[in-house]
Amino acid sequence: MILALSRFGTFSGLKEMSSSSTDQVAPNTSTFTFVDSNYTSQWVDFMPVETEDQNGNQLQAPSAPVEQIFTTYDQQPYSSSTAGNPGLPFLDIGGSYVLFQTSFDPAILQGLSWKQIAMDLANATSPVTLAIVGNANFLSGAICLADSNQPSSVCASSTIQGIETVLTAQSAVGS
Repeated sequence: MILALSRFGTFSGLKEMSSSSTDQVAPNTSTFTFVDSNYTSQWVDFMPVETEDQNGNQLQAPSAPVEQIFTTYDQQPYSSSTAGNPGLPFLDIGGSYVLFQTSFDPAILQGLSWKQIAMDLANATSPVTLAIVGNANFLSGAICLADSNQPSSVCASSTIQGIETVLTAQSAVGS
């Protein structure tokens, strides 16, 4: 998500952290926190809410509008979450696309430090690169569709245009 959003704006104050040691999938995985970070963009409004820290302690409460969006979509047919097991992470892109899970298996990052992940990103054939960049491309395509294909420096690429075609076709099937 950070890579995708960085194509549309700028982050400051991102901090490295690890996922919870009690996560059922890929515990203690190198990641980032959006707490106390800022994001600026002329195209995208990004409102991160981290409800719990890695120890399960409450961190942030969503605003009423964000909570309403979440409760509306965190149920069938949009989400496979169950009572007491919310669909997290949750991402709403312009009210057009919602995501209730990671877009790739985080186990691919397990055991890697932030430095190792960064080094892998320099290798175009690395499974880490393929997962992270592939995910960023799909998120970018959804953002472009929701944002009238702005900026063209991101949205006009053939990769993003191809993803937009796939997303549009999937949306038509789900209608």
